[in-house]
Amino acid sequence: RRIIAIDCEMVELAYGRETVIHLSAVDFLSGEVQIDQIVAPPVMERVTDYRTGFTGETSESIASAIGKRKCILSLVSARAALASFMDSDTILVGFSVHHDLEALRFSHLNIVDFQLLYSTAFHGKTIGLRKAFEAYFPNDKIQNHGPSAKSHVCLEDVMAARELVLFWIEKKGQVEILSAAEARERYEEERLAEEQAWEDAENNCFPTDDDPPGYGWMG
Repeated sequence: RRIIAIDCEMVELAYGRETVIHLSAVDFLSGEVQIDQIVAPPVMERVTDYRTGFTGETSESIASAIGKRKCILSLVSARAALASFMDSDTILVGFSVHHDLEALRFSHLNIVDFQLLYSTAFHGKTIGLRKAFEAYFPNDKIQNHGPSAKSHVCLEDVMAARELVLFWIEKKGQVEILSAAEARERYEEERLAEEQAWEDAENNCFPTDDDPPGYGWMG
C-alpha cells in the first residue's frame, strides 16, 4: 500500500509502561480497512490500568476476545500484520503517530503526522484530535462513546486522522483553529491594520499645503 493511516489504543502496564490494546489501519487513499482488532497484552505482564474511560476496554472484554481468538495474540503479531501490507516506501499517516509507533515498538521513516503539520505551521501550537476534527467538521462527533462520553473507537480515530490530513491538503494548510481569546485578538489586529491602511491611503491621495503641485490624485 502506498499510504496507510494508523491508530492505536494503549493500556498501562507496571512502572508506567504502555502496550497496544487495539490496532486499526486503513488505506489512506481508498479508506479500505486493513486491520481493526484488539491486541492481546503480553502474557507475562500485568495490566495496571485498562483506561476504560478512554479505550472502552476492560479485563473481561479483553479476556473474551482472547478466548474467542478474535484478536491479534501478541505485539509481534501486530507488527507483522502491519508490515504485511507496507514497506519502507509506504507513507504512514496519523495523529501524534509517534506515540502509536512507540507503543508498537515499530520504527518507520516516511510519516505524515497531523499534529506535526499543525504545530509546524502555527508556531508550536498543539491541538487534540477531537478538537481539531470537530472544528473542521462541526456536524460530526468523535471520542464521545460509553458512560463517560469520552471513550475512543480506534477505527473512528484513524478515519478522523485521515480526514484531517485530507482536509489539510485541500485547504493547503490554511486551517488554524483559534480559541475565543485568539479570535478576538486576531480580529483586533486585522481591524487596526485596516484602519491604518485607510489612513495611509487618504494621506497618499489627498495633497497637503506642503505637497508639490500635482501631488496625489486630487492634484
